[in-house]
Amino acid sequence: MSSPYTAHKQNAIFGVLLGVVLILSPLYLRQPPASLIFVIAGVWFASRSFKRLVHIWALEQSLSSSQSREEFFNHYSRATLPRQIFWLLLAVAEIDGEADAREKEVVRRFVLERFTDPISSADLKSWEAERIPPEQVGPLASNLRQLLSRSERETVFFWCCLVALIDRRFQKSEHDALQDIAQGLDFPQYHARRIFLHAKAQVMVEDARWSDGSTGETPFTGQTGRRGRALEILGLGEDASADQIRKAHRELVKRYHPDAHSHLGPVAAEEAATRFREIQEAYELLSV
Repeated sequence: MSSPYTAHKQNAIFGVLLGVVLILSPLYLRQPPASLIFVIAGVWFASRSFKRLVHIWALEQSLSSSQSREEFFNHYSRATLPRQIFWLLLAVAEIDGEADAREKEVVRRFVLERFTDPISSADLKSWEAERIPPEQVGPLASNLRQLLSRSERETVFFWCCLVALIDRRFQKSEHDALQDIAQGLDFPQYHARRIFLHAKAQVMVEDARWSDGSTGETPFTGQTGRRGRALEILGLGEDASADQIRKAHRELVKRYHPDAHSHLGPVAAEEAATRFREIQEAYELLSV
């Protein structure tokens, strides 16, 4: 059985080879300034790609050492979609240590609210007893990629980001786990970052709602704060130009369009529509 990381491993190997070619450019280029630029770019490409390659190899090794790939996929791929998503979210909640009662309750509520088929407390206890090890979030996400549409995968990753932010602390272990999930769901890094920033913006809205009793429409005061949140929704920094804002909006409209969420149900479809609407509102605010 092929590795769930095969495509990402091939991309990393290609990046290493490209970096080596750029590093060796002085051997066949006779323009010192250009050669220096190519060498610097080559070192960056090679080191970044090699680091990614080592990370993928480590994930594959941890998967094969804890149980064979065949055993993993035979066991987990036969599980129902709500169960697989519960396992994924619970693993994210536990990535920085065993989840506390509040984190577990949030994960349970996530699943109960989003799937219309009846799920009993006994089901949840059984699923929790079969939780997956944290190092297997990538393979499980890869399996979900085969079951869900792109829009649904974006929603699942959005849920993972929200769960990672439950305790309002974001640690390196959670960052690495979300990267593995993004790779498994087949999202480029920049798009995964946009989804994460969108989730972070929502958490800030909820915090504002609870702290001051407001409607939660914005956690900021003043135009600067509203602009900052709008830029986060589009995945941009404070220094983004008008062209960058237009480009980000075009890309997000294509990627985030609320397609049917037939597998995840009406709540997920409503959430996707809300994200799409917030993207439009953010762009309108930044275009004024």
